[in-house]
Amino acid sequence: MEHTEVNYAGFKVRLFAFLFDFILNTLTLAFLSIPLDPYIVQFPFILDGLVLFVLPWIIVLFWYIFGATIGKMIFKIKVVDSQTLKRPPIRRLVLRYFGYFICSFSAGLAYLDINHDKRKQALHDRMSKTVVIKH
Repeated sequence: MEHTEVNYAGFKVRLFAFLFDFILNTLTLAFLSIPLDPYIVQFPFILDGLVLFVLPWIIVLFWYIFGATIGKMIFKIKVVDSQTLKRPPIRRLVLRYFGYFICSFSAGLAYLDINHDKRKQALHDRMSKTVVIKH
């Protein structure tokens, strides 16, 4: 399939999807921490475990199963393999997730690549050989 046929998702729509997911994840973690509150005081690693291990796997599994997080679904965009435009292997989606952290070390400047790339890929997309498309 030629890349000229593909409608790549730009910076703005991806930012809105990310912000939606961020708010949703924050509210979900806050909601989950209410019944865990007595335990979190004694065992603070419980919340750390949710944030550092459970949440990343949920995000990666959403990308793998649905091609998108809830925010991406709402904005009708999804993550696909940059060559086949199909579901990427899970190992590349894990790499994509960790690529977010590398992009964050640049104070977010690595995300601005989206505006200057013909396939609207940020660093984490290029690392994982994925693109985000509108559907």
